[in-house]
Amino acid sequence: MKTVGGAAAVFLGLLAASCGYATLRPHPAAGLKTIAVPQASNETAEPSLGFLLAAELRKCIAASGEPGLVSTSDETAPELLVRIVEARSSPASYRLDGSDRVAAGDNALSVKVEARVRTRDGKDVWGPAMFETRASWVERESSLEALSSEDRGVNRAAADLSRQICDAVTGR
Repeated sequence: MKTVGGAAAVFLGLLAASCGYATLRPHPAAGLKTIAVPQASNETAEPSLGFLLAAELRKCIAASGEPGLVSTSDETAPELLVRIVEARSSPASYRLDGSDRVAAGDNALSVKVEARVRTRDGKDVWGPAMFETRASWVERESSLEALSSEDRGVNRAAADLSRQICDAVTGR
């Protein structure tokens, strides 16, 4: 009976290998001693998102300790390149305000980004990989409170995306 079970395990392992499935994949930063995180490229109308995302990524990678975070002026380190391809803000719900008018309630920001690790000579070490998140906030009565709420939503989106990307790159 042991022989049948062992043969079946070997067969399944060979079958998985022949189909292109890998049982163990190293994380993208495996073998990289250092990595640089330049400003995220932002193709959206959300101006602060690129800056916030790059800052959050730098903090996350620095905290992980591997690979070491270096300045973008280090021309030998591979770069973690992030491109924000979509940021869509929309009302998540509406509410009646007591005067039979419909007013915006919760709002949501959906963000999609593409990330890759690339050597300085243009070779992709990892990626491109797509990441997305959705952050929401409640519309406030005053315009100052509304701006503050929206900023918190953008900050939440940047923090969530940076965690996703950092975990994927560092293998955490």
